[in-house]
Amino acid sequence: MASERLHKRILICLKFLVQYIFCILFRELPHLLTMKRKSVVDQVVVITGGGMGIGKALAQKFALEQKAVEEGLRTVAQITEDGGRAYFFQCNVTKPDELRLCAQQIISDTNIGS
Repeated sequence: MASERLHKRILICLKFLVQYIFCILFRELPHLLTMKRKSVVDQVVVITGGGMGIGKALAQKFALEQKAVEEGLRTVAQITEDGGRAYFFQCNVTKPDELRLCAQQIISDTNIGS
């Protein structure tokens, strides 16, 4: 009796795995293969937390691709030493007023996008 339940559970698991693999192969795979890379050429990229970790790595990656980058001062110095363009705008993204002010500063800065 217990072995019947075990066999039934194993069959249910196998059925689920087959259905899951089927869904991935025939639904998601074509989408992933034909997906186009988003271009950010001549667009402003704002990276929060660009002074360290993932944000810093993203900022440096965008700079390598010659994009304008806004992030932390030390990373800005590293990017400009490597020949990229970077700007620093400090704001606390958890405070809406600071975020709006920072966005306005970015929009009104004449060096960005020129």
